[in-house]
Amino acid sequence: MPARSALPGYSTLQLHRFLTLLNLPEELLDHIIVYICDDFISLKKTRATCRGLARITTPYVFGTVHITLSKKSIENFINIGLNNALAPLVRELVFHGQIPRKFPDQETWERYIHLGLEEDGLGSGNLSWYEYDRYGYENKNPPHEPEKLMRDLNRYYQAYKEYQHAPEHFNDCYSLNTISADNPMLYSYRYFSVAIGMLKNLRFAQVTCHDPMDNFHPVWRNFRREILQGPSDWTSYTEKSLASFEYADHQLEGVTQLTCLLHALGVAGPRVNLRSLKFSTDGHYFWLQDQIKIRHENKKLVKNSLALMAPAFINLRELDVYVIYSTTNRYNYPMVTTLAGFLRSALNLEMLRVEFREADWAENSAEDPHFDLLAHLISGSWPQLKRLTLNLSTTEQSLKSFLRKIGLSLRALNLESVTFFENCGSWENLLIEMPKLLALDSVYLENLCEFRQGRLADSLVFFKDAENSSAPFSCHYQAMERYILRKTSERPPLDLEEFSRFHGECNLCTPSDGRDFPGEDMPMFKLQG
Repeated sequence: MPARSALPGYSTLQLHRFLTLLNLPEELLDHIIVYICDDFISLKKTRATCRGLARITTPYVFGTVHITLSKKSIENFINIGLNNALAPLVRELVFHGQIPRKFPDQETWERYIHLGLEEDGLGSGNLSWYEYDRYGYENKNPPHEPEKLMRDLNRYYQAYKEYQHAPEHFNDCYSLNTISADNPMLYSYRYFSVAIGMLKNLRFAQVTCHDPMDNFHPVWRNFRREILQGPSDWTSYTEKSLASFEYADHQLEGVTQLTCLLHALGVAGPRVNLRSLKFSTDGHYFWLQDQIKIRHENKKLVKNSLALMAPAFINLRELDVYVIYSTTNRYNYPMVTTLAGFLRSALNLEMLRVEFREADWAENSAEDPHFDLLAHLISGSWPQLKRLTLNLSTTEQSLKSFLRKIGLSLRALNLESVTFFENCGSWENLLIEMPKLLALDSVYLENLCEFRQGRLADSLVFFKDAENSSAPFSCHYQAMERYILRKTSERPPLDLEEFSRFHGECNLCTPSDGRDFPGEDMPMFKLQG
């Protein structure tokens, strides 16, 4: 006799037959799938279960596409772009800019391959091949089938070399007048721009590099199964003999990826309505490809007109740029004009974040005024720019002119870390004039520095603790914030001690633990010299 059900008229067996996950309305299933959106592997497994779940999960699987500069990855992306059903689903594209290190031979490579963790499909312990080969199993979990791995080392090494040479083969397609028919990246070169042009709903693109957590990304977990290494392993070498390999490759990360992405977006033009772009570069390799011939491992980098990339910025609403440069070489000066040209092309920006910093910045380094990016932006126009974040070096006059240029539309200003070149301005003067220049809804100030006589003279260090309104510096920061936002015409003193005498004591800025205000170990807004 069938078991009785809690619902009249239905047995438990009957309920089990039709109360399954797939019997739920698709609206509910969609809400359930949202909970695994951040787990790409789980999404792919769910999509492979049945047609019903495949229909629901497919927009999430292809909503964000991750690619690397390898034959397999780019060809998979091209297949998506040329698929009329999948291309409209792509809204975000992440191009991983990391490139493998150059090893002189297989023996050196073997010292740094990684057997990985069990969840990576490589073994059952966090053990390098060098450690296993030298120390054996002592005090370690043995890798899965080490004898088989030993026999397959040649295969893994060949897979690594193929991935290592992929950027060079791709660069040859751009650099050489005649492309060899045997070039394994020829198909990728010819159809990458075509695939980009088919992504009519693409809204966000990013080129990533220099992220120490890359090994944990699903993209690199797959690659680690094939080549026994990942980006986090490439940036952790300490052996002196490999120092030159790491240094050269570190500055080349993202160069080819950013070049071909911006070129493809420029060629696509209005067909791709990209709204947000984020990228970073370290060094001059990307920015000087029009001026000099750069060689690496006897191969030229991509040499492509930077002017062809400018159209990629026209439709942007948000732009996040992180550029590291060196002032030791005058040949780096064109970096400023090229970056400024890209920014001036982005006429429709509503949000801009720029970090333009010297690689070896120090307190005794006043930097070079030739790298004043804002001085090259004063001639631009951004009538819709509402949010601005700056982390760079400039002059008081350049910053004042730039803020005046965008003052009518700007509503949120974030000065994370801005330094005035030597004898090129005073923060006290600029902060006094800010309410006259801008009509802001929000402002954030953190670290404002100025140089005098070749050394860091004064810096205004702001600490804002939004979660702890009773912090002793709150009144001082809030007073400065209210003045800049035009909520009061009374300008507070910049010096904390002078402000405390002027302000007196109140419930917010009196320490509750009996310490003297402001207290050496308590964060505060201060003027230091």
